[in-house]
Amino acid sequence: MISNFLFKRPIVVVFDVTKRCNSKCNMCSLWKRPSKVSDELTIKQVEKIFTDLKSFGIKQVFIQGGEPFLRDDLFEIISLIDSIGLKPCLITNGLLLTKFNALALSKLNCNVTVSLDTLKPLCYKKIRGIDAFNVVKKNLLFASKLPRKGYWSINSTISELNADELVSLYDFAIVNGFSFTVFPYNYSVCKASAKDESLVFKNKNAVLVSFRKLSVKARERKDFFVKLIADETIKYLSGGYTKPCDALRYSIMIDECGRIAPCIELSSEFDLRKNSIRDIWPKLDKARVRNCYLSTPCFYGCTRGVSAVMCNLFNVVKFSILNPKKSISLLRLL
Repeated sequence: MISNFLFKRPIVVVFDVTKRCNSKCNMCSLWKRPSKVSDELTIKQVEKIFTDLKSFGIKQVFIQGGEPFLRDDLFEIISLIDSIGLKPCLITNGLLLTKFNALALSKLNCNVTVSLDTLKPLCYKKIRGIDAFNVVKKNLLFASKLPRKGYWSINSTISELNADELVSLYDFAIVNGFSFTVFPYNYSVCKASAKDESLVFKNKNAVLVSFRKLSVKARERKDFFVKLIADETIKYLSGGYTKPCDALRYSIMIDECGRIAPCIELSSEFDLRKNSIRDIWPKLDKARVRNCYLSTPCFYGCTRGVSAVMCNLFNVVKFSILNPKKSISLLRLL
């Protein structure tokens, strides 16, 4: 992994295991184009591709969709990625995080992120397109009582509809024993995202107030990374945020068919079923990424998470020295 930092090669893979989904989120367009089961990578293909990626210095794999639980072999995929020596992190909407699935998942060496954007059933339906708040809440409360091998968190996407709930969502996560991640609603070229006027910020000042409150609360709790993302989000929402994104710098994206792309918003260029990452890497168009973030800067977790840490490395080291116990617990993310 250190060599990848030195040679400016990715350490994170965003892996869309399927485009099938059981939600109809207004912020997303993927569910409108579900993948066919027959087109999705087999276990053998996953093994070949990710063994190759491991040799290239990749460290972490974000397993997402669509909804990953719609794959019958999800647990096999997670266990395989772990056995290869990569750190899996599952991103799910929580609808299928049943008692059986939560118990099985809690025993795996896998970090888990569950999406929850609101604590209001009606608002959930408006954002996610289905009436399922109570299902997700019930699943989360059951999972909160389990001893968990991985590092579990709740992620919230903050939009015009739920900006006033930001601190409440943070409190809900902490009280129930979860970590918390948050990113603002945004859209880029809309290959994966979608523009929805009900989610677009009408009053950015009100949203900025919510993120500033979160920053203060996170500082009081010594929740360094929540404060870091809150502060970076404030910069982004204030305008003029054109820092280089993580795409092809710290992260790459692989779709359900094994095709590689800089990120979820840019089209794929090569097929890892047929080519090695070492052969593909010099051919990837980095200028396309630069043009994208300069013209339509976004703030997705996969394209801003690592760089947010790297740009604040001095403060990260300082926090680790002053708060060794918290730093040790955060090593579970790696």
